[in-house]
Formats: sequence, C-alpha cells, structure tokens
Amino acid sequence: MKYSELVVRVSAHFLTKPLPDNWMELEEAELYGFMEDYAWEPFENKDTDDVLFIIESLAQDMGKIFNVEAA
Repeated sequence: MKYSELVVRVSAHFLTKPLPDNWMELEEAELYGFMEDYAWEPFENKDTDDVLFIIESLAQDMGKIFNVEAA
C-alpha cells in the first residue's frame, strides 16, 4: 500500500466520503472544497487545514506501523 492510498483509507474516518484516489493531484481549493462538502458532522466546523493535518498524521503513524513509505 502506498502512503496516498493510506490517506484515502484514513480519510473515511473523518469524512462521509473518502478522499478521491487522486487527492494529491487536486488543487488546494478543490481538495478543501471536497473536504468541506463531505466533512463528518463532528468535523463540520473545524478548520479544513486541521482536519487534513489529523488525517495525514494518522496515516503517517499507521504507515510507520505497516512500513509504508511517506510521501
């Protein structure tokens, strides 16, 4: 599994729809728009930067456990 795939899997725990597979290729406005549209209720009013930081931090930690190379 690649780091970008791990981020997609982890994002499903914070969004009602996981990030698209090409999330790293999206423009920032498009990525943040997606995240705002599909934010899980407890994260609806959180700053999108903070939610992305949480998703990527968890993916990095899981990547260390499963020996997935960071992006």
